[in-house]
Amino acid sequence: MSNKPGGRLDSLTGLRFFAALAVFGSHAVWRLPESSVKSALETVTTQGFVGVSFFFILSGFVLAWSHRDGDTLRSFYRRRFARIMPAYWTVLVFAVAWHLFVSNEPISRTIGNDALSFVGLQSWIPVETIYFGGNGPGWSLSDELFFYALFPLIFLLISTARNRWIVGGVSVAAIALVPILLNPVEAHTTEYWAVYVFPVQRITEFALGMILAKALRSGWRFPIGLLPAIVFAVVAYVLAGVVPLAFGLVAVTLIPFVILIGAAAQNDLDERHAWLRTPALKRLGEWSYAFYLVHALTLTIVTGIAMRVAPDLFATSTPFALVALLASLIVATTAAIALYFLVEKPLEKRLRGERPRPAMLEHPRQ
Repeated sequence: MSNKPGGRLDSLTGLRFFAALAVFGSHAVWRLPESSVKSALETVTTQGFVGVSFFFILSGFVLAWSHRDGDTLRSFYRRRFARIMPAYWTVLVFAVAWHLFVSNEPISRTIGNDALSFVGLQSWIPVETIYFGGNGPGWSLSDELFFYALFPLIFLLISTARNRWIVGGVSVAAIALVPILLNPVEAHTTEYWAVYVFPVQRITEFALGMILAKALRSGWRFPIGLLPAIVFAVVAYVLAGVVPLAFGLVAVTLIPFVILIGAAAQNDLDERHAWLRTPALKRLGEWSYAFYLVHALTLTIVTGIAMRVAPDLFATSTPFALVALLASLIVATTAAIALYFLVEKPLEKRLRGERPRPAMLEHPRQ
């Protein structure tokens, strides 16, 4: 296997599953009643939000790796629209309907908070009820739309090795300096939005993924092996839950995730360590975008039912609450599979107006 642009890199598809599972964990474990079990689980799940950073870097890598000379802007944007929007809108409609069903707020307020989600602009407003409105995880797709808009320009900017160093340096500096300037950062604040949600800040991760792909396309060999890269990423993941939130949101895991993606890509180019390319992991990775979209809504619905059926038990019994979370995971996976086969893939094929390309890594995400 050679460094041919667009070649299959199935290890990255497998890694997407772990990133999506980490995000699920960060949204699930806080629902448990206070106990030693919850405390132990929180040490490995609270920082699961960094899975979004992995998706952003991977998204830039994928688009730059698979880019073809002569591709038109119209064709590029059509493919991106077909890839993410049908599933995004489908889950968003269900989420808004659920909010209307259970919310005590006036319909006009609920619709008002969710309106920008339908056009993918929610992440630009530093108001939590707006950027997490509609289907909460959808904020990252709002960021992705901005990334896609600038992809052709960034791709042009990093066409030379010198420019790649410049853009890469600026990106790393921005990710490091903004948390320093805004620290301390608390959740639900404007500072949190500026570090974690603001599309202009997060596009730096996307750009780094693009730079990595361009370097590999040029024939550069990634020098770090897959196993050391995994260890480095796991250590950084743990540290993200220990350091101040301003740095844990993105900065701590940035370079380790870039290294992990680079090492996994080189691993596939060299046809080594096939365990990340097993059919099961590949399939789970392919479902990860749908899973990411549905996981928060299914968590809310399933745990909400559990709280209605046995409120005291859910609030006091860790085993009961764990069963509810496990049920949420099963329902989310089932819903993701249905979304993938009934909406995501058939509508992508129809909207692209062409035969689907061989399955390969693509953004979940997000």
